[in-house]
Amino acid sequence: MPVILTLWGDHETDEGQAIANMIQSMPLIVGLRLRVSSYHTLNLSTKFGSSVLVNPPIQQGSMLRQWAMENKTQINDLITQRAYLNRTSLLPQPTEDELCTIKEFLNLPMKKAYWIQGSPRFLDKSQRLWYNACSNCHKSFRAKPQWKIICTSCNKNVNILPRSRLTIELADYSGNLTLDLYDNDAQQLLPFTLPQIQELEGKHQLDYTAIEQAIESSILTCFVKKMTGNRGPADTEKYAAIIVHKANAAELISSTSRNSASSSTPSTNPLTAPESSNLTTSSTILNATA
Repeated sequence: MPVILTLWGDHETDEGQAIANMIQSMPLIVGLRLRVSSYHTLNLSTKFGSSVLVNPPIQQGSMLRQWAMENKTQINDLITQRAYLNRTSLLPQPTEDELCTIKEFLNLPMKKAYWIQGSPRFLDKSQRLWYNACSNCHKSFRAKPQWKIICTSCNKNVNILPRSRLTIELADYSGNLTLDLYDNDAQQLLPFTLPQIQELEGKHQLDYTAIEQAIESSILTCFVKKMTGNRGPADTEKYAAIIVHKANAAELISSTSRNSASSSTPSTNPLTAPESSNLTTSSTILNATA
C-alpha cells in the first residue's frame, strides 16, 4: 500500500532532488527515525534527526526491487486511485494483539495514537451534530456554507462546508473516555444523513432517541489520539478518533459465542485485549514511484 513521505529542510533539497531526478527508475529509499503522522490519514515525514538513504547497498534491496518490478502495474494503479488517501486501506481493522484496553490507553504516552475497542454511549442530547469548516484542513469557521474564504489555518482559498461531528463515551470493562468522531466515522453511527439532520434541526424535530439507539447498538474499534485543544470543561480530557471500524453489537456477541462453543480454547472477550504495540517508525524501506 503506498504512503506519502514528505521531506523537509535539507532532505527536500538534497535527497528530494536526487529522488526526483531518478523517480522513473523506482529508486529504493531507506528512511531512519521518520515521523509517523496520523492527521486525517497515515503518512510519513522527516524530522530533526531523520536520515534518508537513496539506493543504499542493503541485503533487502534486490528482493524489494524485484517485488516492485513484478507488481509495477498494481502499484501504479494504486497511485492513480490515490490509495494513499484511503484511511480504510491504510488503517484496516486491527488484530487483537494490536488492541489495548481503555485503562491502558489512558496511561500510555499521548503523543501517539492507539487502537481501542468499546461500546459507545450517546453524550449530551443537546449537542450539535455538525459544524462549518474549511474543506481542506477542517478548521472550524462561523462563515456560512459555500462561502469562499482564505483559511487562516492552511492559507488556501477554500469553500466552507458542513462537517459531521459526534461526541460519545466509549467504554470497555477497564474504563471509559470521551471521544469525538468526525465525517464518515460519525455519519456511520447516525440514522440520518447530514442534510436530513440540518433540516430536522431547523424544524426542531430531530429524533435524539433514534440517534441514541443507533449509536448504542454498535461495537467500535477506534484508532485514537488525544486532542491538543479540548472543547468543553478543562477537567474533561477529550480524544479524537482517526478512524472508526463499526460492528453490530448483537452480531459480534453472537459470533463470539459460536466461536467459543466450537473451540477448545476460550475466545477473547471482544472488549478486552493485551497492550497495543505503538504505531512508530524507526526504520522504513520504500520504493519511490512517479
